[in-house]
Amino acid sequence: MRVGNLLLSAATLFSGKTYARLQDISAYLKLPILCQSQFYALQKRYLFPVINETWMSCQLGVVIGLSREDKVVLSGDGRRDSPGHCAKYGTYTLMDVDSGYIVDFAVLNKADPRVKNSNAMEPMGLIQCLSNMKKWNIDVNILTTDRHKTIRKIIRVDYPEITHQFDLCIVKKIVTACGKKTALAPLLDWLQFISNHFWWVMSRQCRCS
Repeated sequence: MRVGNLLLSAATLFSGKTYARLQDISAYLKLPILCQSQFYALQKRYLFPVINETWMSCQLGVVIGLSREDKVVLSGDGRRDSPGHCAKYGTYTLMDVDSGYIVDFAVLNKADPRVKNSNAMEPMGLIQCLSNMKKWNIDVNILTTDRHKTIRKIIRVDYPEITHQFDLCIVKKIVTACGKKTALAPLLDWLQFISNHFWWVMSRQCRCS
């Protein structure tokens, strides 16, 4: 194995790029590079294990720290590999608001028998992450998410001890979408004032708490 091939594969993967992108650049430069099968073989044998080991080590430190704290504040959100109802894969991530560190994440597959459809991947991911929070004795006091109906029900029914809050950016997007309707167009003139009011209320609550 040539070191240059490994370093090039690592730089491509760690920067979030793909082999196709690397191939395009090398074609313009007329620069010979490793073939696609070599690229993925190096990922599987060397790079993925390094990423996993690093993540597990970092996560352990975060979990140990949060397990010693009271009233942890987390935010969560899900992502899918494609929009709409045809997504095959999804992830759900929980982040510690105070430190900005990722506490846990779940990777979902639509083929999983527990997942009814693409829309069910996000709630299932949250359930897995919150289950880990309990297992790791992390006292989740506040959780901020989007306004997903199933997630709201899950927290209300299964986790009543958690205060559920909504992402203000999502609320702003909802108001913006409503303002695009002809009958509600005047809302757009008030959008910035509404947003400022939301943030003002939240800042007062934070100071009071």
